[in-house]
Amino acid sequence: MVQTGKVQLKKRFVDSLPFNPEKVVTFFWDTDLKGFGLRVTATRKTFVAQARVNGKSRRITIGHYGTFTPKQARDQAQKELTEMLKGVDPREKKRRVKAENVTLEQVVKSYLNAKKLKPLSVKDINTHLNLNFLEWKKNSLCRVDRAAVKKKFLAVSKRSPAQANQAFRVFRAIWNYAVAEYRYPDDTPVFAESPVNILSEQKIWNSVKPRDSKIPVDKVGIAWNVLQDLNKSPVQSLPSRTMVDAAMFIFLSGCRLDEAASLTWDRINTKEEWWHLDDPKNGRAVTFPLSRVACELIDRQPKSTEYVFASRGKYGHITEIRTPMKKISGAIGSKVSAHDLRRTFKAMAIENQIELWKTNLLTNHQESGVAIKHYVETSDLQYFRPEINIIADWVVEQARIAKTDNVIPMPKTKEA
Repeated sequence: MVQTGKVQLKKRFVDSLPFNPEKVVTFFWDTDLKGFGLRVTATRKTFVAQARVNGKSRRITIGHYGTFTPKQARDQAQKELTEMLKGVDPREKKRRVKAENVTLEQVVKSYLNAKKLKPLSVKDINTHLNLNFLEWKKNSLCRVDRAAVKKKFLAVSKRSPAQANQAFRVFRAIWNYAVAEYRYPDDTPVFAESPVNILSEQKIWNSVKPRDSKIPVDKVGIAWNVLQDLNKSPVQSLPSRTMVDAAMFIFLSGCRLDEAASLTWDRINTKEEWWHLDDPKNGRAVTFPLSRVACELIDRQPKSTEYVFASRGKYGHITEIRTPMKKISGAIGSKVSAHDLRRTFKAMAIENQIELWKTNLLTNHQESGVAIKHYVETSDLQYFRPEINIIADWVVEQARIAKTDNVIPMPKTKEA
């Protein structure tokens, strides 16, 4: 229930007012300043301002009594009422101010909620937010201009040119999302041209050579033995063995780390020797063959959760394999990463004279050839089971040779 009355809103009167019973709201309108009022509820006394804007009634809150004195509230109400009489809609003004003050952190949170990103992509974005863009995090995104982007880009580039490029590609994607998501009441965008454009216009993106590091084919056996020894070590915990097995799976399949890490039991079948990617990086779902060696390591994984390479962490599955990769790096004398296993897979395929187009399909790289696009099955690659077993058997043989260290493999002979 709402009640109204007209009085002179002064301190003595406001102090004398009792709070209303529950569900009763009373408005007292000032006799000296039209549109200036006081709303009284069961718990609060609040100053308001009300007027018609473009034919529509608009009421805004000035503030609570105690925070504002009647005089302070009257002065503020005078300003707000003057703007409303000029046609400024306070609701639209509030929306405009809110939009203009949205922080980078808020936009990133909205972006991550709106996009269906893989865990590693989410992790990368949050890493950039809390590392490279830390001082921008709590500030209005509108305050980030071209000069700020250039200065920050050059600073990050001193530490890592590749990371600077990645960070500002992420920032550009977030800005473009903000352009579409945050609009003024008239539907014009709050955010205009991306300030990241300055990097292209002034040609200051870093030139970063693609990484081509991998395990040398003559050290594949050493690397595989490292993983085998880690897996059999009695001091290894179950989580550590899971990371080792994931590294071995990548070794034998050529997949990406996040593809192995998020693999679920419903997308793998060791009896029929296949595994499936329903949402890979290139968006093309595909079924791959499994080698006999890979089936053995999959079968020894406990089926305790939906994930093959399960973890008690936040995502329910492993997210990195740094420890086994560090051990391999020490054994072969050069630093290699999880993605280097993927490049190693391609090198092993070439070593075993498997055609490049087959290797590209097995690593889910898009093939551009017209014949392959139109005449070759690219969504179900189980017919490459002989090739995947050739690679796996070769890895095992290289490991045996590396262990004995006195067996000289016979040179390959050309088929007649």
